[in-house]
Amino acid sequence: MDEAAAFGLALTIAIVVSLIVIAVEIHNLRRTIREVFFPQGVTRTVRACPYCKLQMSAEATICVFCRRDSTPWEQRQGVWWRTSEAGEEYFDVDSNAWMTPTASS
Repeated sequence: MDEAAAFGLALTIAIVVSLIVIAVEIHNLRRTIREVFFPQGVTRTVRACPYCKLQMSAEATICVFCRRDSTPWEQRQGVWWRTSEAGEEYFDVDSNAWMTPTASS
């Protein structure tokens, strides 16, 4: 085998090994991200960011995608509450909508 062919073979092997190492590292990174942000057995309530519309944690104050501030939801006695332009609202699971509390008479 001449010198050029040997160099080409060594370069090809180095590229293939590098691509395999990169693929393994990407797989490990994705697994780590899943374990950190989405641990098994833990359910998280998500909401749409009011600006970029991507999913964010209900309790988050800053969207991890667009980095804009957002008023977080607050859970009180099993009910989600938020503050909007209309004032304080709660999420009614039955109607799947935000409701404004009415004054009791």
